[in-house]
Order: sequence, then structure tokens, then C-alpha cells
Amino acid sequence: MSSCVFGDCLEPCSGETSCGAISFLEPTCSECAIASCCEPFGLCSQDASCMNFFQCQVSCTNPESCTECLSLWSLEVIGTLLPGFNCIESTCADVCGGAPPGCGLADHIDTLDCRECILGSCCGEGTACGVDSGCAALKVCITLCEEGDAACKAACKDDVPAGVTLYDELEACELAACPGVCP
Repeated sequence: MSSCVFGDCLEPCSGETSCGAISFLEPTCSECAIASCCEPFGLCSQDASCMNFFQCQVSCTNPESCTECLSLWSLEVIGTLLPGFNCIESTCADVCGGAPPGCGLADHIDTLDCRECILGSCCGEGTACGVDSGCAALKVCITLCEEGDAACKAACKDDVPAGVTLYDELEACELAACPGVCP
């Protein structure tokens, strides 16, 4: 997510449109984000941990630093904010900049080949998962597991039961449409 989309202030900035304490600097992005994606940003604004996670996410400069940022916060905090980023990527990327639409999964798709397969075959399931706080948090948790670590994956599902149904639908699509491509 491009940090130029967001203001650096933790309180609403005068003259900017915001969702809670998170402001959007670009007018066209602001209009889209407020119309489509404001709820998760507003909820995040009410929690200091979530605002710290927000600052980490908008300042990460590469996939490794973004993954490190994800590993520092609880799944509850991640599940509050990540749907906002995913919504902007899916709904407002053309006016907000940043990555091309990723079917609601932001930068948290495991590999480029997997991303391309999901874009082509499982976008509905990916979008449903990405904008749901439980499923988004579960996807992040499972992405942080070592490949093939079934115990870690099961623990994630136990920790975030609200996301299991949508995640399982996404995983079923990945397995059917992208065998061997998505870990």
C-alpha cells in the first residue's frame, strides 16, 4: 500500500478527509476509500495498537519488512485493519495507487504465481476473504506458518475460527484451480 495515500498524523488532519484518525491525502482516493472502505480504518483509529500496526504497514518498504510488521501484532489487531487495505486494493487501486487489484488479498498472497492464479481463477473467493476481518487475519496467520506445517495451520484456524469458512472456500478454489501453485 502506497504511504502517499495516508496522512502521517494520528489525529484527524485539518483539510483532509478521514476515516477516524486515518486520513487520505489524495482527493479521488479519499472519496473512494470513504465510500467503500472506511469502517475498518475507523475501528482501527479507536485502538492504539491498531494505529501502531497501521503506521508499520504504511512505512514498510519491501515484502520482508511488511511480513515482519505482520508478525509483531496480534491477529485481532491485524484482522481489524487488513480488510481496509484489502478493500482499497480491490476497490480503489485505480484512484489510490499502489499495487494492482489483488482480489482483496493485498500483498499477502504467498507467491507471484499463486497471485496470478488467484487473480485468474479465485478472485471472488479472494475478495470475500480479504475484506472479512476473520478471514484476512487467518490468511496472514497461515502465511506466516512454515510451508507444510499442518499443526501451525490448525492452530491458526483454532485462533481465528470466524475466518475459517471463507478461508476454506478460498483454499478449495486454490486447490482446484491452482494445484501446486499456491502453498
